Amino acid sequence: MSDKTWPMTRVQLRGGEPRRIAVLDRSFRETSPGGFTGTALLPAVGTGWELVLTTGLGGQTVCFDVPTRAEVAAADKGPGLILAERDGGAVRLALVGPDGVPSRMTSVRLIFSAPQANWRRSAVVRTDADGRVTSLFRLPDTRPVIVTAVADGGRAFLPLALED
Repeated sequence: MSDKTWPMTRVQLRGGEPRRIAVLDRSFRETSPGGFTGTALLPAVGTGWELVLTTGLGGQTVCFDVPTRAEVAAADKGPGLILAERDGGAVRLALVGPDGVPSRMTSVRLIFSAPQANWRRSAVVRTDADGRVTSLFRLPDTRPVIVTAVADGGRAFLPLALED
């Protein structure tokens, strides 16, 4: 944008012109007074990511460098998958790694959202030796329901859209 653009119509980014833009969900959790934590799946490995938090054009905006894990080799394998299986009126979930091997983790935070119903819930659950979540979930009838997972150690999983 030109330097003559009015300040209320643009946001100045520290890193220059964006190469990729993504909107993240609002799943920041307060971990201490005034301290927040969030997890996101970045579209590529490496450094140079910048987080822009804004209340909208003309509002407040702040930019932060995004720290990334040094374990690039693990990130190169890609994200895991969330698998769903109907169990009567409920849904049973399982987590597998990018190679299809069950994810044997001690705990994982699942976030469920039904955008058209303005519904959102989360649960911290455990997986068993087969990667299955040990809880069943009854979800609203509104579709789609989006399921995201954040595992211990920041392991990433592709979101799952339940549409039927």
